[in-house]
Amino acid sequence: MRKKIVGGWLCLGIWLSSAGCAPASTSPAVRLSYAAPQPSSQAGSTQSCSRDALDCCPVEPSGRVTQCQLFAQLIDLRHLTHLPQPAYTSHMVSSFDRRSLAARPGDAAWFANRDYAELTPGEPFQLLDTDGPGVLTRVWSANPSGTLRIYLDGAPQPTIEAPMRELLRGRLAGFDSRFGFEAGSGSNLYLPIAYQSHCRVTVTSDARRLFYQVSYRRYANAVKVEPFSLAALSQARGLPAALGAELNAGGPARQVRAEQLERVTLATSAAPEYTLRAAAGGSVLRELQVRVQNPTPQALRETKLSIWVDGSETVRVPLGDFFGSGPGLQAVHALPLQAQPTSGRFVSYWPMPFRHELRIAIEQTAGVALAAELGLLHRAEPFDDATLLFHARWRAPEWHSSEPSHEFTLAALHGRGLYVGTLLNVTNSDAQWWGEGDEQIWIDGESFPSFFGTGSEDYFGYAWCSNEIFSRAYIGQTRADPHANFGRVSLYRFHVLDPIYFGDDLRFDLEVNHWSDQPMPVEYDGIVYYYARPGTTLTPAAAEAPSFRIPALDRPAPSDVKEGPYRCGGSG
Repeated sequence: MRKKIVGGWLCLGIWLSSAGCAPASTSPAVRLSYAAPQPSSQAGSTQSCSRDALDCCPVEPSGRVTQCQLFAQLIDLRHLTHLPQPAYTSHMVSSFDRRSLAARPGDAAWFANRDYAELTPGEPFQLLDTDGPGVLTRVWSANPSGTLRIYLDGAPQPTIEAPMRELLRGRLAGFDSRFGFEAGSGSNLYLPIAYQSHCRVTVTSDARRLFYQVSYRRYANAVKVEPFSLAALSQARGLPAALGAELNAGGPARQVRAEQLERVTLATSAAPEYTLRAAAGGSVLRELQVRVQNPTPQALRETKLSIWVDGSETVRVPLGDFFGSGPGLQAVHALPLQAQPTSGRFVSYWPMPFRHELRIAIEQTAGVALAAELGLLHRAEPFDDATLLFHARWRAPEWHSSEPSHEFTLAALHGRGLYVGTLLNVTNSDAQWWGEGDEQIWIDGESFPSFFGTGSEDYFGYAWCSNEIFSRAYIGQTRADPHANFGRVSLYRFHVLDPIYFGDDLRFDLEVNHWSDQPMPVEYDGIVYYYARPGTTLTPAAAEAPSFRIPALDRPAPSDVKEGPYRCGGSG
């Protein structure tokens, strides 16, 4: 659908009333001319909402899910520290090859890779049709085109009707770069769209193929949800401006006064531990700053960061990797994590609740002696039976043969909580594309995964094997060596608006599926981030000290491959 400027207003096809500008198509429905929403003058300053957005939303004693709460969850990480109330389940629909439906894991058809939908030009194609209550949390596509329509709660006309490419890339007034953006040729929309009883998403395009993913929450039928409206973009108590400051900058625009930080120096060769004592009733570590003198890739990988909460180890990871920076000195500008390795400054905004004490240790695993200054921002906060503990666990380097295609399990969790992030480092010994494999996330013993992806890079929000470097609030490719796909790649994705709830168990599998028809060694390591109830277990077991290393490349870079931007020409 074409966008049309009418008297300085933009006609987007937002179905809100029967009055407005004339239709841009032959549809008999009438569209409302609408200007970009303006920030609300309601109480709650942009500055305070920027740091603690949930505090800017009115209390809802009925437990109703409100638009203000959902928009706040785009930037306020505190909602991840408790079991969701009201409870929901997590789901995704995608264009994965439907031949996998009739296959079993390990069968050849399980790894089928026609991961696109076949469209009939000019005819609506249905991406999602689900009963509510629920919330759309993410829409991704490698090749958005045509008109996207989102119908809510049985309405005959769509609540949102807009050009798919412009909507997903944040190019429409109101639906701007706070919510949609392009990164590495992938288009991502992180916009909470709530509905009470039903949601249907369609696209009408002249294209013949579409790669897509749509993530959403589903609540119990008794839950009351405030349905999405255009007014919610401007009436969230100062949140729109805060969202822009936080998300467009690729990370939190936060300043903490020096006197608020508790500072301590740790040395891996001398005093490697420090303990925080909780206030009566519990506390939370809101911010962890680490400053390292003269960091090197080897020191950041070979130094172990460990955190214990109330006597249980919840974090055991390489120091640099924890902050989203894989092997090397990559900068990270994510919402939960910041890394400026060349200056030695790292910051974590993941909130870490503890009932009694939290202990932090920095330990050498090889011949590296490293000193670090910590800055700790913590405060009293009740710890109760719904509180979740923060975890980060590293999957040590593991080589896989690219043939035959197979799965490796990044993590298997047994317990109850929220899966909130993935860091993946890849070492590819061939110039051909390594990431044809789909992610599969199995929840609570299901017979088919709730999340079946369309390609490794699609899970991380980009597309077409791009080696573009980018670091956004939720997704990033912070390293991609320039010899086509040969060398090292480092990627992250953080599930902030779209955390994946599990009640009993969760397994994250990634297909090893390479373009080379000859066996090629590919190495994977990474971190899984999650919040869980005490007692939740993870396999494989946490990595031991000898694994804290940067794997060597299998062979020199191919001499016949030019350096520079590379796109493989096919997504997933």
